[in-house]
Amino acid sequence: MTQPLPIRQAAKVLEVSEPTLRRWIREGAPCVQLGSSGRGKGSIVDIDAVRLWQARRHGVHGVAIELLPQIAEALSDVLRRDGGDGRPAHLRLGIAPRAAAELLTAAYGRISRAVGTPETDHE
Repeated sequence: MTQPLPIRQAAKVLEVSEPTLRRWIREGAPCVQLGSSGRGKGSIVDIDAVRLWQARRHGVHGVAIELLPQIAEALSDVLRRDGGDGRPAHLRLGIAPRAAAELLTAAYGRISRAVGTPETDHE
């Protein structure tokens, strides 16, 4: 499970605008804590719960969306584990750790959108 985030940060992670995320909450997206008016009093959301809500809303059920945490862990393992010769795979391939992390983060984002957040929802 991801760390609950305020609207601004959650929108960035979900790659949608803040108004879109607020609209989703009005439409029933799960919220850890509903916000109120005023600075620092915004809603708090769980990214994984919102992704699951979006997926189900768009007819994606079952295994695909529920595998996202395992997919994230597997991608993370690529950075930490043996690439076959006793060194992490990215080092064997000559890819800097930061660049490898950015690539895997982008891959995870693409996978999660493919199974749960259609591109048409982005504003």
